[in-house]
Amino acid sequence: MSGRKLFIAGLLLGLVGGLIYALLLNPVRYTNAYPALLPAEQRADWIRMTAFAYGYDGDEVRARVRLAHLPEAEVQEGLAAALDEAVAQGIESAALKRMAALAKHYGVENPTVAIYTRPALAPTPSEPSPTPTAASLPTATATPQPLATPPITLSILPTPTPIPSPYVISRTVKACEPQPRIAITVTQHITVGTGRRAHREEVGLPGLTLWLLWDGGADRAVTGFSPRGGAGYADFSVEGGRNYNLYPEGPTGAPLLTLSITPCTLPNGERGWTSWTLFVVKGELPPAPTPTPTMTLTPTATLTATATLTATPPLTTP
Repeated sequence: MSGRKLFIAGLLLGLVGGLIYALLLNPVRYTNAYPALLPAEQRADWIRMTAFAYGYDGDEVRARVRLAHLPEAEVQEGLAAALDEAVAQGIESAALKRMAALAKHYGVENPTVAIYTRPALAPTPSEPSPTPTAASLPTATATPQPLATPPITLSILPTPTPIPSPYVISRTVKACEPQPRIAITVTQHITVGTGRRAHREEVGLPGLTLWLLWDGGADRAVTGFSPRGGAGYADFSVEGGRNYNLYPEGPTGAPLLTLSITPCTLPNGERGWTSWTLFVVKGELPPAPTPTPTMTLTPTATLTATATLTATPPLTTP
């Protein structure tokens, strides 16, 4: 057998062995992954567990965070299936009502949701008692009592203040390229030297996790892993016609910036897409502001007035 045939046979055996190892012997296992990055089957399990958890604890904020950035159609299908499963299991009515309310909030409309989100019927009013006549009531005289003055207490509640982000966009560069991308360089200011010779320098910030979220997906990159960009550089490959939200450190709170990838015209007249180059600076957070107190008046007593009724016997004619 010639050397060329041996090389091809070895290459094919290596490819087959690599596929067997990657798919059967040591497949990819997701740990601490963002829900939007999971496969479709695992996203369905995540939606199901979120629905049951909300049915038992009723934590609306936690449920919305868990379902954020997931495809809308998958969320609706998963919530509807979870509600049907809960009904079949016969769990308590209060949990079913919460699960139905969550499904309705995300646009699910089916008979099961309609049944468990139906408003409660108003109680049937009882028949009014007969109105007494003047002849049947004794004559009464009212003795007014002094009205009680309710004490008023003052409670001071702090007004919550949002925490500012230490990351600031210093400059953005927009370009037109055949394949769109978003490139980010993150820097910080450090003090170099000691004493009178100390001065401030702007250096790249390595090891920072950047998240890019869009409708139905998410991606992340870590600064400092691209030799051509420096210690604070990271980039993303994106698709045209989408809006992307950038989050430093973690995909929570408000995005640092929202970028749109729109069509453009290249110098040769062909169609291209907008690409972005961002320069981000991490600064020091300012001291937390002192909470502004607000005063609320809380009455601790109820004004009541009582009257003493004294019956007078009817007059008779001798």
